[in-house]
Amino acid sequence: MKKSESIEYMKKLGLNTLDCLVTNNVEEAHEYLKNTKAHQLSMRTEKGSNDFSCPFYYNYTKINLLMPIEECISNGYTLILYPFLDWRDSLAFGTIGMPKDGRIIVEFVMEPGLVRSLDTHKNRRSLILPQGLQLVEGNVFVNEVVREVKAKCYDEPPCIVEWSYYRDPVGNLNKRPIFWEIRKYA
Repeated sequence: MKKSESIEYMKKLGLNTLDCLVTNNVEEAHEYLKNTKAHQLSMRTEKGSNDFSCPFYYNYTKINLLMPIEECISNGYTLILYPFLDWRDSLAFGTIGMPKDGRIIVEFVMEPGLVRSLDTHKNRRSLILPQGLQLVEGNVFVNEVVREVKAKCYDEPPCIVEWSYYRDPVGNLNKRPIFWEIRKYA
């Protein structure tokens, strides 16, 4: 599943995601820049479902995104434009896996960071919650995320959801937990 498809799918499930525009139209992208209140933005790009070498623009001003928008669209990329979120403002991050057997597999780090660093992070914690159990002892942030993912994704095919927990509310639903991606559980 492409990143844009994952974001739309999570929105449909009612999860807090990026407050973004997905487009391959220059005029639509310019209109988004004109109307957004954000001063700093980020832009992901995608082309096909197996192209992982797509340009990524992190923390750019509106004016500095004008040229990359035109270049990327002219080169066949779809854009995902959204207000800049600084990973250093997160309090925790991780993944929640929900395999077929009803267990919940939680991997997380209780400090600011990027989900892509989870597998090699020195402070990573991994827990397997048996079917029916839904709390991580003494961890309010992670428990909130686990409850939400279980409530919204329980009836979905086995999946993994990437998340971060921010100090202040963020995303399209203006909540502290934000969900970056949903993908099949392998």
